[in-house]
Amino acid sequence: MNGPVSGRAPFLRAALARVPLPLRGLRPRLIAAFVLVATVSALSTGALAFRGARTGVLQQSQDAVIRQFRTSVNAAAVYTPPVPGASDLQRAVDQVLHANPEQGWRVLATYGDHRAWAPSAGFDKLSPELLRSVRTKRAAVFQRVNTQGHSFLVVGMPVTYTTAADQTPRLSGMAMFLVVPQNTEEAYVDAMVGNIERATLVALCLAVALALMAASGVLRPVRALRGATRRMAEGHLDVRLAVSGSDELADLSQSFNDTAAALERSVAELRRLEAQARRFVADVSHELRTPLAAMSAVTDVLDENALHLDQETGHALRLVREGTSRLSGLVEDLMEISRFDAGAIEPHLDELDLAESLANTLAARNWQD
Repeated sequence: MNGPVSGRAPFLRAALARVPLPLRGLRPRLIAAFVLVATVSALSTGALAFRGARTGVLQQSQDAVIRQFRTSVNAAAVYTPPVPGASDLQRAVDQVLHANPEQGWRVLATYGDHRAWAPSAGFDKLSPELLRSVRTKRAAVFQRVNTQGHSFLVVGMPVTYTTAADQTPRLSGMAMFLVVPQNTEEAYVDAMVGNIERATLVALCLAVALALMAASGVLRPVRALRGATRRMAEGHLDVRLAVSGSDELADLSQSFNDTAAALERSVAELRRLEAQARRFVADVSHELRTPLAAMSAVTDVLDENALHLDQETGHALRLVREGTSRLSGLVEDLMEISRFDAGAIEPHLDELDLAESLANTLAARNWQD
């Protein structure tokens, strides 16, 4: 499992690196997510609504046409002899068309080898499957046929008869076919497509507006947190965020406030300890200067009488003088550091020989070996 994932990770990182920097921000990603969700929702809803409406329109139109055609066929079959000729078939066709004027119907009647139709064209849409079904079934058979971008409903209606002894419908061998264009239905469908497109466009506009509002609301605490972090980095440890609500951003703001308060207390404590240490060093340095001055005065007096002292006393005097001089230098250094820390003076940088300074430091600690 680890192999393929680790192999895809460099590819994902490389793909992310090719994304423009403005598109990596939180606001563009929020807007893109809102627009994507709204687009998918609008398209899905529109597709389902279109499918349901289209099916309803076509089903309603189909049922109405089949019902009307069956009524007309049954009415014409009453006046048609059991073994109709070509003229009888034509009379039945004319009767069906006369009962349904201005419908755009094309009607065909068949019985054996006899055919009758009106108008004279449009019956090439009768498929062999439909013709075979009409000859073998007692129910109406229909198909939707698309020709040159136009939709047609093709209906096959077998003519049945019953006897006084047996009321079971039987096939008479006569069948009538109907070809009717569905121009009205196509207009309804085209109108639905236009309405769905406009609704989708409105949904996208609303999605962008909602995305901008949501992004502004979500990013407002983030921007406040960024500004507070920058102020804290500049040394303003008393900065705090206004906490409102109980969501994750409110928890983040409260965590920032707690962290800032803890940091402020820690820095205040460090500053207090630093001030105490600085004051202690200054006090110690000041207190040491007085006895060191007295010791230096004594060693100066003894130096004047060094020629009258024995060897051991002279050696001890030199050790005391060197120690006093070194201690005086340390005290002066401490006092100078205290003045630097207090800001009373500013340091002046100078070049020095690092090797010589290190050798002097080792010599001062008697680490000659």
